[in-house]
Formats: sequence, structure tokens, C-alpha cells
Amino acid sequence: MTATRSIKPFGLRMNPDVKTWIEERATHNGRSLNSEINQILKELKEGTANKAAKDQAKA
Repeated sequence: MTATRSIKPFGLRMNPDVKTWIEERATHNGRSLNSEINQILKELKEGTANKAAKDQAKA
């Protein structure tokens, strides 16, 4: 795992309704806003990779 201090900060602008949704999800999951955004992106990445693998297997 990468040390947190070695990761450069990344500014992110988002719509207030999206931020509220992520904050609520983060609270429910016991995570920080940053950790929740990372988790959402990780799940999306894995889902996309899994879909690509399934599509390739069908071909």
C-alpha cells in the first residue's frame, strides 16, 4: 500500500448533491470522504475490468 504522505493532493469540484450523497455513504460505511471516493472509484474500476473480461470470454 502506498504511504499516504507520498500521494499528492488532488482538488476535486463536485455538485453539492453529489457531495452530500458521498458524505452520507461515507458516514454509513464509517469512512472519510476521501476514502469513500477511493472506494467508489475502485469498485467502478474492478467492475469495468470484470465486464471487459466477460465480454472477451464471450468473443
